Amino acid sequence: MFGYLVHKYAEAAKAQKLKTDGSFYLSLAERFHHAPLDLDLQDLAIEGLQKRGYIKIKHKKSSRKRYYQLFVDKLLRDVNFQ
Repeated sequence: MFGYLVHKYAEAAKAQKLKTDGSFYLSLAERFHHAPLDLDLQDLAIEGLQKRGYIKIKHKKSSRKRYYQLFVDKLLRDVNFQ
């Protein structure tokens, strides 16, 4: 799931749709149709990534959108390459 979010981040960066803090919007419909997991498994994966501090989700109440912010450097520090 993290790889999918990194891919969507790269697409948003290429299209210049990143917010100033580096977060990007990803709709639920897009997650449903294009992500490699079912929505319930996606939510579990995202929750686990949040608990580890690899992603942060900001909820914009006025538009009911979820913006994702990734912390790839933290993930790379925690991964043990041997």
